Amino acid sequence: MIRIRSVFCFVAVLVMAVGFGGCNSSSTGGSASNKDDLQALGGAYHAYHDSHGQGPKSADDLIDMLTDSAKKEEFANSVACKKLKSGEFVLNPGIQFRKAKDLGNTPILYEKKVPSEGGLVVLGDAVTKTMTAAEFKKLDSGDEARAESK
Repeated sequence: MIRIRSVFCFVAVLVMAVGFGGCNSSSTGGSASNKDDLQALGGAYHAYHDSHGQGPKSADDLIDMLTDSAKKEEFANSVACKKLKSGEFVLNPGIQFRKAKDLGNTPILYEKKVPSEGGLVVLGDAVTKTMTAAEFKKLDSGDEARAESK
C-alpha cells in the first residue's frame, strides 16, 4: 500500500513539474524556474525514498519509478529532468532519511553552482532555500546516511 501511495505522490509531483513549465523547452532557466524545477524534483526524490527506503542514485531512477510509459516519457523530457541529467542540478544520491543526522541540514538536490557561488538548495526536510557557498559548505554532506552500493 505504501508503494502505491508513493507512486501516486510521484505522479502528482510529475504533474506539478509539467505545470511549472517542465515541458516548456523555451524556459529561460531563471531562478524562479529553477526553484520550481528543484521543488518538483525534491518531491520526486521523497516519493522515490518512500518506495525504496533511500533516495534515488540518478535521474534514471526517478524515471524508472513511473510505470506508465507516457508519463515516463513526459517526465524524461521535462525541463526539470533535463537539468538534472545535464548536470545543471546535482542530486545527492542514495540518502536514507532515517540515518541522516538532521534532514534540515542535509542537501538532496542543488544547483551545480552552489558550492562555489551559492544558489538554490533542496534540503531533506523538503525546504528549498537560497544559500551562500559558505552556508552550503556547513551542511551535512549526507555521507553517513548514504545507502551502500550493491
